[in-house]
Amino acid sequence: MALNRQGVSDMIRDCLRADTSVLYGSSLLLQGIFSDPAKFANAKTNKGSPYNLYIWASTGDNNEDRMQSVHDSLNVNLKFQANTRINNIKTAVDNIDLAYERIKKLLRKQMYDGTMFTDYYTDSNDILIDLSIVNSDLEPPEDNDDNSIIIDGTGNIFVLIKRFNI
Repeated sequence: MALNRQGVSDMIRDCLRADTSVLYGSSLLLQGIFSDPAKFANAKTNKGSPYNLYIWASTGDNNEDRMQSVHDSLNVNLKFQANTRINNIKTAVDNIDLAYERIKKLLRKQMYDGTMFTDYYTDSNDILIDLSIVNSDLEPPEDNDDNSIIIDGTGNIFVLIKRFNI
């Protein structure tokens, strides 16, 4: 896997899906974790999968050219979505907050205590040198057509990649 937009999105998705003890699974904090740009643009939840996370690296910049390498950055967007009944709004908001905190912990653990994601990609010309959680936001709940409430949350992750010029 290359460290491009899709590769970085998939890398983060795979890291989060691996946490089947707390974060990802049918009765856990998130039932779906997707890194597909079309799904990100059309994020939807349903009663069978009420808590989902959509991931997409939307922008990239060339930060710094060096003699033998270039530092590129990507902004990875997180989009949380919960579908709940009116009497469960607080529970849904709490679940999104818990999922976000778990995601921060997992990504920091992998970046600074783990293998720096090297087991997720094979491109030896690029190295992930920094990954940090930038911010998050939780929108007010919205009424849905089927007497349910949709809750949207967002987050951003900054990713810095060192690319070697060959």
